[in-house]
Amino acid sequence: MPLKRWFREHGHPGWYSWVVVVGLTAASAALSVVVNLNLTQNAIENDRRAQAEADVKAQQLAEVNRRGLCGVFLAQERVFSEAESEVGKAAAKAWHDLAVTYRCYER
Repeated sequence: MPLKRWFREHGHPGWYSWVVVVGLTAASAALSVVVNLNLTQNAIENDRRAQAEADVKAQQLAEVNRRGLCGVFLAQERVFSEAESEVGKAAAKAWHDLAVTYRCYER
């Protein structure tokens, strides 16, 4: 083994070569773990950031959809609000209840 020979030629015991090999292997493994932990942490942070952005976009889309539905609910409520039949009054109440459920009267 060339490393063992080098240590012997320089007046050191041959087993020093094993110490060097084991030490470099351990240092390499430790460095690998540190790099892997750092990359994992960065991936987690990026994933959290992307999820937060997706949540904001989903909330914005939900609000746009809610406003669209409110427009339909309020228009239908106005259509049936002047009804004189029981069916028309029930329809007006149902549209009103939907508008309340979707918080259409809140601004």
